[in-house]
Amino acid sequence: QKDAYDKDYMKKRNLILELLAVEIEFMLIWANPLSTPELQVLGEESVSEWRARPIKLNVWRDYTRLAWSYNPALAIFLPQRIRNAETIEDEVTRLVCSDPLA
Repeated sequence: QKDAYDKDYMKKRNLILELLAVEIEFMLIWANPLSTPELQVLGEESVSEWRARPIKLNVWRDYTRLAWSYNPALAIFLPQRIRNAETIEDEVTRLVCSDPLA
């Protein structure tokens, strides 16, 4: 039971970190649209590295299902926030078709 709790906790944690990294990236671009070295924020590279790492498609599918279970609106707006979101769009479409009143 503890393993299932830990696994669920880590999924939620990772989804929150992904969403937070997206928002931080948006703010960094807003604050420094020309990528001027003098305007860079300390730690900006680590956010870029975090966002650049590859994530398996089935992980995004799981994140989408988790977001849907927490709040369907969160899942519906995921494709707007995440680049290369075809997998997310497909999963959201499937979830909406399976439960349109959610």
